[in-house]
Amino acid sequence: MNLSYQKIQEDPDLMEDFGWPLEFIIDRASRDYSWIKFQPDCEFQVLAGDACGGAFAAYGSGALESRPIMHVSSEGQAGKVAENLAQMLRLDFKKDVINAVLDGTGIGPGMAGQRALGVP
Repeated sequence: MNLSYQKIQEDPDLMEDFGWPLEFIIDRASRDYSWIKFQPDCEFQVLAGDACGGAFAAYGSGALESRPIMHVSSEGQAGKVAENLAQMLRLDFKKDVINAVLDGTGIGPGMAGQRALGVP
């Protein structure tokens, strides 16, 4: 099953899984991010915020799914974190699994995330 931004927005369990511990907090996308300025100046859409006041944004024009994903820190630093939205969503789940292994809990993505990815 493909995981899409729209699917996450429509499923409260998925939104919770991405919000914590992954800090891809979709509810924060509606905040005022007018302070974000990319150089060169380009269109962008904020997809989610993080726990520290930063934001994840799709940069450029065209279809949302094909635009690079940038992370902008609350201090104004920015960098590309994924080539596109699908890669970003996969990276977030991988981060969760890696962190679970490193901290010894052995807990991977939440149950809703496992269902979305087709994991039994």
